[in-house]
Amino acid sequence: MKTSLVTRITHAILALVLLGLSARVPVQAAGQHHAARPVYVALGASWTAGDGTDDPATQSYPALLARHLPRGAGFYNLGSDGSTLDAALSGDLPTALAERPTLVTVWLGDNDLMGGTTPATYRTNMDHLLAALQRSHARVFVANVLDLSRVPASYFAFYDAVLGGSRTAAAYAPVGRAYNSALAAVAARHGATVVDLYAATKGLWGRPELVYSDGMHLTAQGYAIVAHLFYGIMHAHGAL
Repeated sequence: MKTSLVTRITHAILALVLLGLSARVPVQAAGQHHAARPVYVALGASWTAGDGTDDPATQSYPALLARHLPRGAGFYNLGSDGSTLDAALSGDLPTALAERPTLVTVWLGDNDLMGGTTPATYRTNMDHLLAALQRSHARVFVANVLDLSRVPASYFAFYDAVLGGSRTAAAYAPVGRAYNSALAAVAARHGATVVDLYAATKGLWGRPELVYSDGMHLTAQGYAIVAHLFYGIMHAHGAL
């Protein structure tokens, strides 16, 4: 009788313990499945940083896109002057991933091109970048390289002043097209969406009021058009 009573008490205690555990498990599981807080990260160079505007913090194209984010969302503009894919891989990408982004825009390539990066190396670096972003499960929208046959001479004069040498559309336009072919293939492989700034080049650099006095960067009005181009595609894909 005593043994039976002890056994029943033990079983009752175990049942209470198991009941308590089972009550806590769904709470933990629910927490693991909460919707992620929207976080938008922009990767790029001076155009992403907003060079050429009076207030890059509010007039850059990523800042304009961020206005469409829901309240409470995170926004990080990692655009920096002169950035290349190689620099972004070693510096900006780890920072971006640490923020757990749900949305990423990428506008990199022109500094690579003017600096002499081959299409093969560009393809490899872009593949590494987009693969890492794909693993983060972020929605990724990446701009291609401008149509260099349609930009004014002042565009190349800017790079000549910074990098030295003599650059012309005839020399660089074919490389830009090779970059864009590589980007299209890599983006498709990693589920990224291409924003076709190549096709929009003349509509931007062909209008003086949209181009900053250095001939290279855009004005606030110019970046607003870039933001509109990004937004149209992002909205069509349900990202904004």
